[in-house]
Amino acid sequence: MGDRTLILVRHGQLDMEAFALNGFKAGLTSLGRRQARRTASRLRSLHVDAIYYSTLGRAAETARPRATAAQQGLEKTFARFIRGHRGAGNRTDLLITHGNLIRAFVCRVLGLPSESWLLFWTSHCGITDLRITAKGARIVTYNDVAHLPAELRT
Repeated sequence: MGDRTLILVRHGQLDMEAFALNGFKAGLTSLGRRQARRTASRLRSLHVDAIYYSTLGRAAETARPRATAAQQGLEKTFARFIRGHRGAGNRTDLLITHGNLIRAFVCRVLGLPSESWLLFWTSHCGITDLRITAKGARIVTYNDVAHLPAELRT
């Protein structure tokens, strides 16, 4: 099995007014769209084999245009991504998702109880980089927002 790099990105800022009207279909605020554009620019230089995103509107809008929707229950998603891949060589997957899922992944990798996710903060468009090898998973970066100027950090 090959090694895997898993880049987890929290979606941009949710439009709460649209959420009140449209529920989970709601997209991003204008600030959230600016966050998403900056994040896309930051990630553009990476070779990514596949991009996946949550089916909720805010993650889908952050991920557009070149991604594949994926249902993201914790157990199913963890089992799918926190392992090597079947091919030779290395693989990089980008997953645009939600803060709770990112925090839960980090707790699993660190061997912490699941309720520990409450201790972590995940910023909008924060980037978390996990490396999965035959020896296990490790966290390379957590919630990196260096690509966002202060006025875009939420």
